[in-house]
Amino acid sequence: MFLVFLLTCAEICVVLCYLHLCAEEHRWWWRAFLTGASSGLYLLCYGGYHYLARTHHAIDVISSIIYFGYLALTCYSCAVCTGAVGFLSCWVFLRFIYGSVKID
Repeated sequence: MFLVFLLTCAEICVVLCYLHLCAEEHRWWWRAFLTGASSGLYLLCYGGYHYLARTHHAIDVISSIIYFGYLALTCYSCAVCTGAVGFLSCWVFLRFIYGSVKID
């Protein structure tokens, strides 16, 4: 399941990088990383929604701090991982397409 998630992030990053290159926007490095890392932001928002939707009793401050602290660490590590996958997939893609260009 995690492999499918990483493959999907890589494909989305490559497609968006290609579209930005078609629009002659050549600053792709951080954009490729942030495109992949946006999944961490989604997980953070979903974790906050899940916590608020599933808590039917009084919200305890200490347990909320622990939950959101671990959630933030998990989302950060996921964002760094998927951001690296997005950047590396765009880098390999660009090396492939620019390596096939023949210069006479």
